Amino acid sequence: MNHKTIDMATKGFKILEGKEFYFYGVNENKFKIDDLVFEALEDPNDGYRSSLGAIVVIGDTGIYHKRPLAKVKMVYDDSGDDLLHKLIDIDTGHVWLAVGTGEFGDYYPYFMFRYKPDETQKDYIEVEKDYQPFLERYPELMLKAPEWFNGDLDIKFEGY
Repeated sequence: MNHKTIDMATKGFKILEGKEFYFYGVNENKFKIDDLVFEALEDPNDGYRSSLGAIVVIGDTGIYHKRPLAKVKMVYDDSGDDLLHKLIDIDTGHVWLAVGTGEFGDYYPYFMFRYKPDETQKDYIEVEKDYQPFLERYPELMLKAPEWFNGDLDIKFEGY
């Protein structure tokens, strides 16, 4: 495993904590917030354990909703046995997506990518008129992790 690359990918994603985004859904182990698509990569560690290896920007690939499902806040939760990045609906508190490592301190941790639609939601939400694209709203994030946002990370895991 290229630890420098994994550290950069983790750092890149963690700087999104506390920020608000429009959430457009998931496609396999990928998800779209605002105008960026992310992929969660599993690091198998060995044949019996797994964990979140990295979350990387991959561009706009896959099929997602044309209109956002919700406006969410990115929250990192390490309060229990899991280490999770959560997308939480700012209006209802619903957790749309939790991605990370389950049972982190256990002998058999596991990669977690849990998407749960809000069954009470009846329609899409409208994007605010003056809403700016992700990198226009947060240009300082690009400076903190340029390789991550440019998709220049070469993620390789040993053992695959």
